[in-house]
Amino acid sequence: MSKVAVGDFDGLFQRGLEDILAHDQVEIVRNPSASMADYLRRALPDVVLLDSTKPLTEALVSQIVHDYPTVQVITCSASDMTMQVYPPFHSGESFACPLNPVEIGRQVNR
Repeated sequence: MSKVAVGDFDGLFQRGLEDILAHDQVEIVRNPSASMADYLRRALPDVVLLDSTKPLTEALVSQIVHDYPTVQVITCSASDMTMQVYPPFHSGESFACPLNPVEIGRQVNR
């Protein structure tokens, strides 16, 4: 079972992501502090989902992929039907794919 840390998304979108992940039998760990980086130091998830529209997301992604190379990062938002996937051990290289429930589950369960 994959462990997924879900960052701070806007209400309904957050709930939808959690429902999708629960359906795919993924352990969801919500960001318990104001800083995802602090959380990663305490509990290393398999995947981190972040809101691509938040101001510090780009810097946080860079920090995660370099400090925690085994963690996959996915950024997405309710306003864009594309998600950016940063696979583990790729030093920040990423690819874009459609944002849909099947693809999120597929990326998380790799």
